[in-house]
Amino acid sequence: MRALYTLLAGLVLIAASVHGQSPQPATPSGAPAAPVKEIVLTATTANVKDSGTPVTIRLLRWSTDEERTALIAAFTAQATGRAGGGGRAGTPAGPGSGQPQRGQGQQAAGAGRGGRGGAPPATVTSPVLQAIQKAPKIGYLWTNEPTGYSVNLAWHESQPDGSERVVILTSPRLGTYSPAWTMKAGTVTDYAFTLLEFRITAKTAEGKSSLTSTIVADPNTHQLALEDFSAAPVILTKVKLTTK
Repeated sequence: MRALYTLLAGLVLIAASVHGQSPQPATPSGAPAAPVKEIVLTATTANVKDSGTPVTIRLLRWSTDEERTALIAAFTAQATGRAGGGGRAGTPAGPGSGQPQRGQGQQAAGAGRGGRGGAPPATVTSPVLQAIQKAPKIGYLWTNEPTGYSVNLAWHESQPDGSERVVILTSPRLGTYSPAWTMKAGTVTDYAFTLLEFRITAKTAEGKSSLTSTIVADPNTHQLALEDFSAAPVILTKVKLTTK
């Protein structure tokens, strides 16, 4: 009988050993993956035909360095082709960068700005438009117009003084679907898209655009900007930047 008990005890030990070596089901990691936050810019139009209109820009993410570099290269190539040997830091990507002919009167107004009357008319095959078409759509700009505008480029940076700078590139040009974005003052440019530059501080939060301002491309910092932000008319006020 004692031998039987000894045999049974040995079998129990063997079974326990085998069970301990068998693979166990994976333990849940606990914390679920953090959801992707949506970036939202809200503002109100100013100094345009339909001033006081709410504007909402929803972004899935900010542009990557590679996406920014591709567009900067396109702007630089456009400037080089227009000016012959351009493309240095701060080169204006001036009026005509990617705008099909829209009528003689408007084209003359844009071409004459800043002494650039000799610029050849751009076509839909221009480097800038090609780059914009290849760029992913990372968001949309909405107003009370029937159709929204795609956002093909978006980035932000914090300034040493604590303020925020945000740059958004939309296509097609703001005002393509209605006269709501007609500027009340300034010489109209002929870009086929719109660059919006926002400056958000503790005291002011406003946005300005390439509707009447020239865009400059800086290949060293991989940034696009308005040539003279301080002189450009404000077209968006009460700007708020939030994430959801």
